[in-house]
Amino acid sequence: MERWSKECERKSMKFKSAVCIYPYYQEVPIYEFFPPLGLEYVTAAIEDQVENICIIDLRYEEHFEEIICAGADLFCVSVNWHYEFDSVCEVIRSLPAEVRTVVGGKFATENVEELFERCPNIDVIVRGDGEETLREFVQIGSPENVEGLSYRNDGRIVHNTNRRLSNVSNTLYPNRKRRRYQLTYPCPL
Repeated sequence: MERWSKECERKSMKFKSAVCIYPYYQEVPIYEFFPPLGLEYVTAAIEDQVENICIIDLRYEEHFEEIICAGADLFCVSVNWHYEFDSVCEVIRSLPAEVRTVVGGKFATENVEELFERCPNIDVIVRGDGEETLREFVQIGSPENVEGLSYRNDGRIVHNTNRRLSNVSNTLYPNRKRRRYQLTYPCPL
């Protein structure tokens, strides 16, 4: 019985393979040894809704295109600051247009219109905290009526209502098992 219910769950999943991308080749110098925690949080929020998830951190990945093109049907990109913004937009524009692309993060929240303009293949932008918003989007498979989302619809940008902040007691832990890299911390000499 349990096997049958898991099979039914898999068939009802809107997305099968999500690739979460940290698009910075270099980090803001004071943050260079931190993992992409925002992506680890959102993977924790959607891991039971998507069959396969991986996190790609471009600070450590030389040939990410091979991983991205391996059957992904959802890209989640974290855009947190203006640092390296031109190369971040280049990474986003290089993603296959037929794959649903969702962008979130602090800078994305504050610059929705500019991101849509510079990256025509962005389908959805998450404004504010992404965990609950992305989870709801992944469950439904469509941005309509999901609070905290902006999306393209017939050539115009639609801004759904803002999502209220969730209760702190509902906070997830980051999904550290999705890390593909050995993180190193600077050591004083």
